Amino acid sequence: MRVSDIIFDSTRDWLLSVGKDKTFHWYTGETGRRLGSYVADASCVCLAFDRISKFVFIGDYSGGIHMVKLDDGEEFKFVTTLKGHAGSVRSLFWDELKQILISCSADKTIFIWQIGEGRVMQYNYIVTGKE
Repeated sequence: MRVSDIIFDSTRDWLLSVGKDKTFHWYTGETGRRLGSYVADASCVCLAFDRISKFVFIGDYSGGIHMVKLDDGEEFKFVTTLKGHAGSVRSLFWDELKQILISCSADKTIFIWQIGEGRVMQYNYIVTGKE
């Protein structure tokens, strides 16, 4: 597995990782034992994690963002795939207070996804011009 992004959650002692082989894995930090895995549709590029709700957001090469909910053990539940980007998702940022996910893509778009309150709303910004 070629790892493309990692997050360490010190409250649960979890290491979360995504890789080019289309997989998301989470491990216990104490022993390094893999707790579980999820396979995406395309190479996984980046991830974000909500420590409160235990939602994981996985950005992939096809432009999708997979939303997965972890439990305290080895189980997970696939929630949905957020769609909108036409290019590879390059970066994700989760704001726990505002309950928003910000994603940017190789297609020169930035999306703000309002995840809270049981709904997903999408706001689209297109980056144009020379920098």
